[in-house]
Amino acid sequence: MRSFALGILGRLAGQDRRALDFLYQHCGNDPAWQVNEALAVAFDDYCAAVGYEWAIPQPYLHRAVSEGLRPWVSSNRQYFVTHPQAAIDLLGLLKDDESRYVQASVGNAWRDISRKHFDLVLAALKAWLTAAPHSKARRVVAKFALEIAVKTDPSLRQLYEN
Repeated sequence: MRSFALGILGRLAGQDRRALDFLYQHCGNDPAWQVNEALAVAFDDYCAAVGYEWAIPQPYLHRAVSEGLRPWVSSNRQYFVTHPQAAIDLLGLLKDDESRYVQASVGNAWRDISRKHFDLVLAALKAWLTAAPHSKARRVVAKFALEIAVKTDPSLRQLYEN
């Protein structure tokens, strides 16, 4: 029931700021992972309604933005399916987010994108890590993004290991 309610509030949030405020203030601390996933989808609905570019600077929406750019929502976000670099660039805005939750989400989104566009993801990761080789946040994102690829090419681990 809580997840269903979050879905409704997510759809309303783009039209009524009170719904967004309620989601932010009252729903983020629920211990159930299912509710947290529903919250991410609800915030994604909000981001889609107002535009990801506008939503990204709002820290409490970071995870929702990164989840919204994942291919599993591609039926709703066709633009990012046909323009993967746009999704990579938007996710890149979150590369230094301090939240481990956001880092994992960004890395997972990039891993999903890399299944079809590995070269684009790898180039972006290399650029990030070259620019800030000691960034723990960037290394965590890279570890999640390359989780499957290192099984085939273990040398990729050197990108994110100390």
